[in-house]
Amino acid sequence: MATKISSALSGGLVGACILTLLHEGLKKIDHTTSSNEALGMNALSKILKGFKDATPIKEQELFDLTPAGEILSNALYFSIAGVGSKKNIMLRSALLGLTAGLGTLVLPQYLGVDEDGRSNKQKILTVSRYLLGSLLTAAAIRTIEKTSKKNRNGKSTTDERVLHHA
Repeated sequence: MATKISSALSGGLVGACILTLLHEGLKKIDHTTSSNEALGMNALSKILKGFKDATPIKEQELFDLTPAGEILSNALYFSIAGVGSKKNIMLRSALLGLTAGLGTLVLPQYLGVDEDGRSNKQKILTVSRYLLGSLLTAAAIRTIEKTSKKNRNGKSTTDERVLHHA
C-alpha cells in the first residue's frame, strides 16, 4: 500500500524543520559550523531575480528569508521518500539524506559559492544532519500513516483516550 501525499508532505516538513533547527542550533554552539547559508542565499537570490516586478532584496532580508526557503525546499525533497510502497521508506529516506548532504558539499563549487574550505568535521556534520533529517522524515511518515489508519478503523489515539478519561 502506498503512502498518502499528505502524510509524505507532513513527514517532509517534520524532517526539514528538524534539519533547519539542527543547522541553526549548531551554528550558535560552534561558530565554525557551516549551515549552507551561502548556498541557500545564492539560490534564493536567483529565484527572486526571476520575478519581473521584484525589487532588489537587501542582503540582510535575504539572510532572514533563507531558512524559510530551506525548510520549504527540504520538506518537498524529503517528502519524496513517501512516494511508493511503505516497505522501503527508510532506505529511500537514507539515500535522499545522503544525496542531499553530499550535494551540499559538491554543488557550491559548481554554483560559484565560496565555502571557505570546510574541515572534515564540518563535512561529516553536514552529511549527518541531512541523513538524520531524512530518517526522521521517514519515521514521521510512518507515525502519521499509523495514526491515520487507527483513526480510519475507529480506534482512538492516545490523545483521545487521555481526553476521554479526564
